[in-house]
Amino acid sequence: MDDEVIINRQGDSVFNINFFNCLWKVKNFPAGVDTSGMIQNIDPLFVEINNQKRSYNFRLKNGSPAIDRGKDAGINFDLDGNPGR
Repeated sequence: MDDEVIINRQGDSVFNINFFNCLWKVKNFPAGVDTSGMIQNIDPLFVEINNQKRSYNFRLKNGSPAIDRGKDAGINFDLDGNPGR
């Protein structure tokens, strides 16, 4: 359960949601949400996010707080052909 969203609900009872290894940007955290291990309200430093031009490059810039914070998915190379760490 290191890299998934878990939702448990039984009947009309309150349910819990757990996030792991996520980028999270919210003004107010919902009650009961475990935010440990998440990057919270910090710019992840993506190369480009331009909604007007509809141009998105989710690669990380040097110095990004998201570098080496993800879950190992067993992939040996990234989309640019660089070896995993």
